[in-house]
Amino acid sequence: MQYILLISSILLYLYSPHTYDYSICIGAFAIFVIGAVLGFIKLRKIEFFGFNLLFSISFFGCCYIFPIFIYDIDDTFSLFHHGYDYRVMTRATCLASIAYTSYLCGLLYKIKSVICYKTKFPNEKVQIIDSSINPNSVANISIAFFVLFIFLGGYDYLSNMYLGHANAGGLVAYAYVLISLIPILFSYVFNCSFSKRNIIICIAFFLLFLTAGSRTYPLGLLLGFFYIYTLQHKVPKYIILLLLIVGILAMSLLGATRGGQELESESTVGFWQFFLDLIVNNRNLFDSYSLVQNKGFVPTVLLGPILAVIPMSQTFFCLLTGTPSSEMTSAMYITIERLGPEPPIGLGTNIVGDIYLGGGFLLVLCLFYLLGYLISKSLYEVHIKKNIKWFIFYLTLVTNGIFICRGSFFLILRPFIWTLFIMYIVKKCKTGKNENIICK
Repeated sequence: MQYILLISSILLYLYSPHTYDYSICIGAFAIFVIGAVLGFIKLRKIEFFGFNLLFSISFFGCCYIFPIFIYDIDDTFSLFHHGYDYRVMTRATCLASIAYTSYLCGLLYKIKSVICYKTKFPNEKVQIIDSSINPNSVANISIAFFVLFIFLGGYDYLSNMYLGHANAGGLVAYAYVLISLIPILFSYVFNCSFSKRNIIICIAFFLLFLTAGSRTYPLGLLLGFFYIYTLQHKVPKYIILLLLIVGILAMSLLGATRGGQELESESTVGFWQFFLDLIVNNRNLFDSYSLVQNKGFVPTVLLGPILAVIPMSQTFFCLLTGTPSSEMTSAMYITIERLGPEPPIGLGTNIVGDIYLGGGFLLVLCLFYLLGYLISKSLYEVHIKKNIKWFIFYLTLVTNGIFICRGSFFLILRPFIWTLFIMYIVKKCKTGKNENIICK
């Protein structure tokens, strides 16, 4: 079935017009809905709450709400008033359906073994513990990152970021990267021990980030912990959906009021205003598609997030090759191309547009298939093999599940690799202590 959906989406894309066509957009949306329902049905015996659910909700918001539900009501809604090429909207929407159905094909390719295992052991509690890693050490590292960030002025940095005038340089920027590991590290700790100490620390993290106006890290903490809870306890599906709805509403209200701004009314779009942070990234898909048609591909926008795994490597690459720093991420490239060298705001990016800008149609097809396959592989390794590395990889995806469609495809690499590196250091330190070697 998934391959029929993929072929249908490709045919729809090939025969779609170079102008806005509501009926074609509806067709692309219908393919997405059928694919999403198929994915939920197939994965229901493995897990209801997980990356696939979060990703599908996010993908819907970032790719379909505007062309289907908003464009005819308010074509300059929010950041769309900065301008975009409406003529590419139909083909870009069809491209999104190709991306999602390709992801679905990868997801369902080898999922049967996990389904069979969960059918055989439906009440199994999944708890993955590496005895060579001390969870208290992992917790202490998370606390150290948090304290370092605050000590370097992180609270003001975070607050100013949402006012639009944060300084991205200096040590605080590196500390800001380190706190992105907190949701993953603490989620691992909670898989080992739901101690009062860890719960209190996490509540402190959560509240401080919220008061600064941040939603990404508090949401990452909640998603990671709730996912681990569902591994060990059965939670009714209606409870999960209710919590997701409440969470979306709460985070939307926070986003509308952060930075001291008053809650704005978007009466023209009604209910959809609560998906604002996802909807605005739809225009980045249109921008990416339009920029490729007019200026060609920019492969370095995909290379930049990969190089970001190693500190300063992006800077060295730009110096050695003469590549402008603005071409190292799709978000920066789109913003500068649309708003000039000194943009008043950042327009962000879109995961489909990010890949298309970097390599075109075939790369969208391949990388989304790879993403689906990696999710399928992760579920196999987590539920059957209890593999700690794949558990961390999957946690990385889950903690970023809502916001992943707003970012670059390879941004997930840095938190995953850095977390593995930290786990390796903790493991080596413990081994050294056991052998009476001082670990420095």
